[in-house]
Amino acid sequence: MLLTGCSLEYTAPDRLEDLGGEGWARHSGASGAPSDDDVSALDPGDGGVSAGTVDDDSPQWVCQQRKQSCGFAAGTEVDCGQCVGGETCDGTRCVAAASAPERLCTEDGWCWIHPRDPDLLFAGPGALSLSPSDLWAAAEDDVWVLAEDPDAPTEERAAFLHFNGEAWSRIATPPFGALHGIWGSGPNDAHAVGERGARTHWDGTGWTQLDEGGETLVDVFGTDRTNVYAGGGQGEVLRWGGAVWTAVRDPAFSEPVRSIAGRDSRDLWFALADGSVVFFDGEAYRRLPAPGPLPEVGMATLASTREDVWWMGAQGSLFRLDGERWVQFPAMPSLQTSTSLAEHQGSLYTASGDGVFRFQGGAWTRQQVALEALRQPAAATAIQRISVHRVGSGLFLVGTLTRGERSEGFILHKR
Repeated sequence: MLLTGCSLEYTAPDRLEDLGGEGWARHSGASGAPSDDDVSALDPGDGGVSAGTVDDDSPQWVCQQRKQSCGFAAGTEVDCGQCVGGETCDGTRCVAAASAPERLCTEDGWCWIHPRDPDLLFAGPGALSLSPSDLWAAAEDDVWVLAEDPDAPTEERAAFLHFNGEAWSRIATPPFGALHGIWGSGPNDAHAVGERGARTHWDGTGWTQLDEGGETLVDVFGTDRTNVYAGGGQGEVLRWGGAVWTAVRDPAFSEPVRSIAGRDSRDLWFALADGSVVFFDGEAYRRLPAPGPLPEVGMATLASTREDVWWMGAQGSLFRLDGERWVQFPAMPSLQTSTSLAEHQGSLYTASGDGVFRFQGGAWTRQQVALEALRQPAAATAIQRISVHRVGSGLFLVGTLTRGERSEGFILHKR
């Protein structure tokens, strides 16, 4: 009998006993009962596989695999080409797996995942040489980033980047203009929205364009796979019910929608361009006035945490909704506009061109993420955009650094 492995065929000896000894590991084998004389193996000198019966009363497959052999094709009568002990197959033999370089983590718990070391920024071309605009993750090893390719035609600038826990890759998609928001309910269900009303959906295997047309959509958020909202210019609000997008018509949305947050289907919040906030309790939309002044450039930032709703405006001014009124808290210690707020383990986090800040116990502290070192000399390197996102039980920080005419994205993770 012949067994195929590593693209070669070997004639097997006819005795299982010939294959005992050092270097062999026993594995469960194929299904189905073999005949008594159905014993096959690769040449022990090259390493290989043995198949036979445990005993005559209970015939079943037995596999023995030599550790330095690998790559046996699936579909053979015996498929035990699995390397063991953390080894990987180099095409011919099982070899020790190369250990991944350790990620650099700061004292505040921020770990670099692109690049693994901030000193590698601008050291060469990378998957995130594009400009990231938003991030969503189903898990730490299933991260999606929306980015823009400035060298592509306007209608093809959107780029999807995916992180599998070890490496980044660019995922092929239908041509889209810039995409601004992404949200998902799980690894097989995510939505992204953008220019000219573009809407695309991830089903676990690929991104499919669902619709296009209308006002530009800047954010998307949902509570489950059948309750997703997108918002944008001129008060455009759309809802995905699991099959199609439908328009939400309500006089509360008389201004462009800038961000969406919430906790469940009866607790949703929409930040509008004039700083006001629309609350949806599952039955009706109610508009609340802006608690403070808006930034001169940019927009107010809204966050809905487990317990509270927070609003950040001009010069880092911070407010929390207490029933029907806004209560002011100390402002973020940065003169630059923040574009994001996220809650993590009872603290608020935000980011601006000055760095990353944590709000806890009524006071702000600057987080150590090594951004200061990256901006030296300041005239040569600048933070173009930066935002912080809560995903599951952790936080992701995504941003873009510009040095001369080059831009490169960076991403950090905090558990």
